[in-house]
Amino acid sequence: MVNNRNMLVASLLRLFLGATLVYADGAGIEGETLNQELLALCKTPEATPEAVETLLKADANVTARNERGKTVIDYAKKNENIYKTKAYWKLNDALCE
Repeated sequence: MVNNRNMLVASLLRLFLGATLVYADGAGIEGETLNQELLALCKTPEATPEAVETLLKADANVTARNERGKTVIDYAKKNENIYKTKAYWKLNDALCE
């Protein structure tokens, strides 16, 4: 069931990334569950620190793992748009809470 939070997050992802969400490895967002918005975002090369912070404020799941066991922080570390930004450190802090 899609709730208002998920609709908001989906709208934010479309706003920040465009209507078509495709990762660098060619996988689409369909591979992620509705509770993995932040994971999906950090996998995209178009991710912005502002989008990460927005999802953190919306209580996105910071501990999500994909089918390969990769976490949000794993992808954020590899994403040059996010790594070592204020949003990255907020994400890191959220993991420690």
